[in-house]
This record gives sequence, C-alpha cells and structure tokens, in this order.
Amino acid sequence: MAAVNAAEGHDGQAAELAGAANAQWASMSAQALAMDRPITAGYLDVARKRMGAGTWHSAWRRGEAMDVDGAVRLALRKPRAALPIARP
Repeated sequence: MAAVNAAEGHDGQAAELAGAANAQWASMSAQALAMDRPITAGYLDVARKRMGAGTWHSAWRRGEAMDVDGAVRLALRKPRAALPIARP
C-alpha cells in the first residue's frame, strides 16, 4: 500500500505506511520478498525526493510508531488530494 500511495502522489501516507511496514517486518525478524523490494523502493524513492528527506523521515517515524490496527486504518483511509501519478 505504501508503493501504491507513492505512485498516486500521496507521499506522506506512503511514508507512514512504509515506516509501519518496516516496523512490522522487523518485529517478525523478516523482510519483504526480494522480488518486491526493488519495485517498492523505486516508488518510495520518488515520493521521498518530492517530500524532502526531513519530512519523509518524520512521516516514516510516525508510521514506525503505529500499532497494527493504526497501520491498517491508515492503509484503508482515502487520501486527500492526489498528485499526478509518478513512475520510478
């Protein structure tokens, strides 16, 4: 969902979801599938560049602090305004 949000221009939500996902993967001592990581990273890199490193990092940290229920609610929330679709 983080990559989808990034592709649709919802960069803040993408950063929070990426942080939440990272925290969940770490809590399980696991990581995303190797074939999925480069695709996701491409979209997230574009979003990070648009937001700037400091703003991205703040949103990522908010996501990392979320519990699973909060992350699911965020993933299901309709983002406010969309930017043009960005491709990595």
